[in-house]
Amino acid sequence: MIATTSLTNTDGETLALYREMNMGAKGQKGFRFTNFSRPNRKRDKKFQDFFVTDNMLIEGGLLDELKKIISL
Repeated sequence: MIATTSLTNTDGETLALYREMNMGAKGQKGFRFTNFSRPNRKRDKKFQDFFVTDNMLIEGGLLDELKKIISL
């Protein structure tokens, strides 16, 4: 189930951000980032997907690392 979708064009790349309610396990929430401008190198898809769970962001420390990158 997708709760929120945001589509944007950034530097010629068509990007989307989705809020997902069941990522890998039922009830595990997170985000899916999709780049529609680049083909997937490993699968037969015409786009790339990257998944990040809330657990990875908060408890895994990914959000803190992203904040560091943004502040550079």
